[in-house]
Amino acid sequence: MDPQQLKDVKRALGRRLAAWRKTRGLIQDDVARLVHSTRSTVAGVERGEQVVDRVFWVQCESLLQAGGELIAGYDEYRSFEIRHREEKADAARHARWGTVLDHQTITEASSPSRLPDPDRLLPTTGASTGDSVLVQDPGAAYVGVRQAIMIVARETSKHAMDAGARAVSDLTIEQLRDDAIGIARGFGQLTPAATINEALRVRGLAVEALERTRRPGQQHELYLITAQAAALLASAAADLGLWSPAMQYARAADTYGEIIGHQGVRAYARGMQATIAYWTGRYEEAVRYAAAAVDIAPPGVAHVRAQCVLASVFHLSMGS
Repeated sequence: MDPQQLKDVKRALGRRLAAWRKTRGLIQDDVARLVHSTRSTVAGVERGEQVVDRVFWVQCESLLQAGGELIAGYDEYRSFEIRHREEKADAARHARWGTVLDHQTITEASSPSRLPDPDRLLPTTGASTGDSVLVQDPGAAYVGVRQAIMIVARETSKHAMDAGARAVSDLTIEQLRDDAIGIARGFGQLTPAATINEALRVRGLAVEALERTRRPGQQHELYLITAQAAALLASAAADLGLWSPAMQYARAADTYGEIIGHQGVRAYARGMQATIAYWTGRYEEAVRYAAAAVDIAPPGVAHVRAQCVLASVFHLSMGS
């Protein structure tokens, strides 16, 4: 993709925001105040100089009632951006390693007529002495071994390329991670419905990517993103009083955290379960969940939060 095309898409997105803002009779200061941003950021986006995160566009979409146009434009830009970065990475790899033989060449090289005769690569017995001697044409044996090594090397290269094709782009995972962080940071600014829609989108994409990749590092990252999305869904569902789904999401977050050994996620999920249990009248269960959160929380903010949850539910339970 031509870099100029990416710039054009960014400018078009900014013009779209400006047009909807003017349609609603708002100035840049109004939009900035209502979406918890700054006027300079709104101005920069409208000029096509920056794009910012998805939470900004969700808030603008909700404020301006753009019929999904702004979110669709933002997603289109991000898909173009990922494609552009992947093409740059591919070009850099080709510049360094060169092109790889295509499948037809590899198939031809692997055909039976091209493979060496295994009997010529093994020791044979001398006709008159009975001693073990090498094949009578050592030059041909060398050529056969060399050809076999080259063929297997090509097949190994193709196998690696096929495995890479089934993997998920690191840029896709990076974008999902940024989206999850953006939802968490904007949790208090988004409506519960917007939070749930965004978290469901991120969770769905992460689960889909998990089914495609075989790379352990990518699987770890995607399980973490899925756990974070589940925790956000638990919080949003609890805010709406949907206690049963909230508990299910919290348990799912705990399970994902256990799979990857992420104690911070598990402590948050246990704390969420404690909160849900308390508000549904299960006070002893709430204390047990909170105590479990304290036990597994790593040092730092996660441990402090777990202690606060335990203190709160214990105090409230005693009062109840």
